Amino acid sequence: MEKSFLALEQRIEQEYDALAFVLESEATGAAAGTAMLLADKRFPGNTLLDLFVHPNYSDQTGGLIETLLSTTLYERIQAYSDPDDVEKIRALENAGFHLSAVLEKQITLPTG
Repeated sequence: MEKSFLALEQRIEQEYDALAFVLESEATGAAAGTAMLLADKRFPGNTLLDLFVHPNYSDQTGGLIETLLSTTLYERIQAYSDPDDVEKIRALENAGFHLSAVLEKQITLPTG
């Protein structure tokens, strides 16, 4: 599964002119997280930060964001988070992000 995920990430980088970093486990070398910046085609000048870190490595989320942002200059970067993902929210706030909107019911599950 990891190989498929990393192949998808590479394809996204190529097709969407995205920049991505992968967090690797020091113990196993497996991908433990990813952070990607890509243009938001809906809003020119806006860049999306797509971020996922395995819960066992959540303490490294801030470092991953810092590494990605230190290599780039963008006018406006937007990130999304589940309201229950306290570690991700804290890492985004520490990187200078702030809450600008709460979008409820953006994903519909078959269970309702």
